[in-house]
Amino acid sequence: MLNKKYNLNGIGWVNVMNRNTWDKWVDSNWFLRVVALLLAIMLFISATWEGQIEEKSLLGSRSGTETVTNVPLELYYDQENLVVTGAPTNVTVDLTGPTNITKSASLQKQFSVFADLRDLPLGTHTVNLGYRNISEKLSVNISPESITVNIQEKITKEFEIEVDYINRNQMEAGFSVGSAKVNPERINITGAKDRVEKIALVKSIVDLDGVNESFKTNAKVLVYDAEGNQVDVELEYETVEIQVEVIHPYKEFPLELTIDKPLADAYALVSVHPETEIVTMYGRTQKILEDLEPNVKVGLDLSAVKKTGNIEVSIPVPKGVVSVSPQKLTVLVTVEKKVEKVFKNIKIQVDDLSSDYSIEFLQPQKGTVDVTVVGAPTVVNNLKSKDIVVYFSVIGKGTGTHQSELKIKTLDQVELKLANNQVEYELK
Repeated sequence: MLNKKYNLNGIGWVNVMNRNTWDKWVDSNWFLRVVALLLAIMLFISATWEGQIEEKSLLGSRSGTETVTNVPLELYYDQENLVVTGAPTNVTVDLTGPTNITKSASLQKQFSVFADLRDLPLGTHTVNLGYRNISEKLSVNISPESITVNIQEKITKEFEIEVDYINRNQMEAGFSVGSAKVNPERINITGAKDRVEKIALVKSIVDLDGVNESFKTNAKVLVYDAEGNQVDVELEYETVEIQVEVIHPYKEFPLELTIDKPLADAYALVSVHPETEIVTMYGRTQKILEDLEPNVKVGLDLSAVKKTGNIEVSIPVPKGVVSVSPQKLTVLVTVEKKVEKVFKNIKIQVDDLSSDYSIEFLQPQKGTVDVTVVGAPTVVNNLKSKDIVVYFSVIGKGTGTHQSELKIKTLDQVELKLANNQVEYELK
């Protein structure tokens, strides 16, 4: 193996030469000038950067005022048993201090303004307002700084709701308002004792403009004192449902009862008594009502009636009539089993007999006739002989012998029968 020899003298000479050159360079004036220039540049950059930071800091700490309006005012008190009046709903807050802090506070609105009334007795008090969650670096001004409030006992009282109408005269012609039903009919009202005790009227208002039929509506509940001023109280509910009856044009008519189907032969009618003798009809127009018959005729079917009692019949509704009142009519029908009674020797009367003539009855010779009366005992037993009239007419007859038919004047609720309905006579 060959041995290699290295010349170390050359390396050592180079190192000695480089060190000498560096020392000369450091000691030269140019080196000092370059270093001084670099230091000057670094100082300039550093000074500029610190100036910008300081300028930003100074801008951030610049003072300003922000005004925040409509800040809700919180009241601390026993809301279950007390009522507080006189306090404003909102206040105005001025925030003064570093612009960045005032801006942030006014935008975020995380602060609150309050009045602490918890330790105050009943009555009127002036209270300073306080605030929370506002930076200590800000100056705070609240407007108003203080408020005057009245603390009262809270009470609840029940009231009936009345209905009032506007524009009655704007309803369609002939229509009128009837009854109104409020749901619910009563309301609980809560508030300061002196306010609740002032309440004189609780009502809802319904507009009748252009109305021509019954309707439902929702109406606001209003509360007034005796002078007509609205009272500020707490309502159980704000609105109620109202059902309003609207009445059509109407006219009253007398009732006329007729017998469509009579009683069975074994029974007699004593009387009929309707619950009303007047029927009210509601028409689409007043003219329709004026053109109706003067009476309302209602037919009775008595064919199934065997004893005294009530029957119910419907009132007919003519064309053009919207409704009638009553719709159904109750009639008390009094009936009895028929009886017969004979009234003897009823004198035959002559109609239209001139004073120039005299008459002689040939058959029947006495000029009397027997009449059988059939009807209810109550009616028949109350009849007198004078109540029965049997007659005939001699109009157109001259002197001589003639025959004519006897007639009987009709009596209500009874049937009259003649033993012989022919009369023979001589005119002289």
